[in-house]
Amino acid sequence: MGFIRWIFALTVLSGWCALIGTALFIALYEPSETAPTGELIVVLGGDASADGALNAQTAQRVSTAVALFEADAAPQLVMRGGDGVGDALRNEAVQAG
Repeated sequence: MGFIRWIFALTVLSGWCALIGTALFIALYEPSETAPTGELIVVLGGDASADGALNAQTAQRVSTAVALFEADAAPQLVMRGGDGVGDALRNEAVQAG
């Protein structure tokens, strides 16, 4: 019975340490003011309607990718989507600049 209590105590202690460590990380985290850099920016396509209009989430991904591209975060912008979504992504990026 004593062994099970030790296991339980260690489990509870580990849980508390994880919670405290996570809270400290969140409290001490300072986000970077500069955009991350890389070799390319990848935009994964979502839904597009039959007329080629993107849904709101996909349009937001495209505009964020274009903003990163314009900030020189990467020299290439790659967009992927199936069944006409790729063309809609390209058109949205061209319209965004």
